[in-house]
Amino acid sequence: MTTPEPKPAGRARHALARARKGRARTRRVLLRTTFLTGLGVIGFFALFWRPSSPGPGGREIDAGAPELAGAAEPRAPVVTLRGGRVLLDGVDVGTTEPIAQSGRLTRLDGLYQALRRRWIERDRHERAVVLDVAADVPAIVVKSAFQTAAFAGYTDVSFALGDASVP
Repeated sequence: MTTPEPKPAGRARHALARARKGRARTRRVLLRTTFLTGLGVIGFFALFWRPSSPGPGGREIDAGAPELAGAAEPRAPVVTLRGGRVLLDGVDVGTTEPIAQSGRLTRLDGLYQALRRRWIERDRHERAVVLDVAADVPAIVVKSAFQTAAFAGYTDVSFALGDASVP
């Protein structure tokens, strides 16, 4: 038969009771803090989460699609490199012949100014640009256009390979 442990007397009993109260209080505070943190996270997502809304007919909106371009965000500017010319959305902004002849990476000043103006006038959050490049354009010209777009503030660059026969 085992003998029961003797109960602590006086001061020891009082210290043991305080320790138990302290642990219970700590558990309550931790539980309350965890609960309030969870509510805060849920509240944050409830306030700032926005579901993607489908386009007309229940389809997702693609800003690059011509039929839905007006319904969605504005389209990204298209830089076309063909026949020694640089076009921004169909408007001639410069030539590439000096770059092709020198073989050196150079900023396209006309393109830079046009992209910068568009970025300031329209939307400063716009970061995408599309490079429509003919197959016969030298790589140094493509690299120059890519770097010029980056200097102008367009960090998201996509490529489209165009037909070399179209001027």
